[in-house]
Amino acid sequence: MKSAKEDLYEFANAQAYQQQLQWSVANNSRVDKWRKPAESWVKANWDTVMNVQLKKVGLGVIIRDADGEVLACMCSVVDSLQKPNAVETMALKRTGHLCVELGLSKVILDGDSQ
Repeated sequence: MKSAKEDLYEFANAQAYQQQLQWSVANNSRVDKWRKPAESWVKANWDTVMNVQLKKVGLGVIIRDADGEVLACMCSVVDSLQKPNAVETMALKRTGHLCVELGLSKVILDGDSQ
């Protein structure tokens, strides 16, 4: 099991890569406002990014309650380069696993894939 320090180091590295290299990200000019879930539900949002040069995929998940309070979040970098829909599916699967690990059952899953 990873420590928080290792996770923070991984996150910092992912942020550095994003700043130093040109990421292959779909043009997303829309600005969505987060909509809260119904009372007693939580909302899990995820997003992905691909670095074609390094053949890596980054994904991030945030889970919030009806008041917008963050219950959990995670990010990871995967050594894999796949089609965008496969990457989004991988992120959805990881989001679902995180919700199960946390014992959440009333969850709205919300990604940005179009």
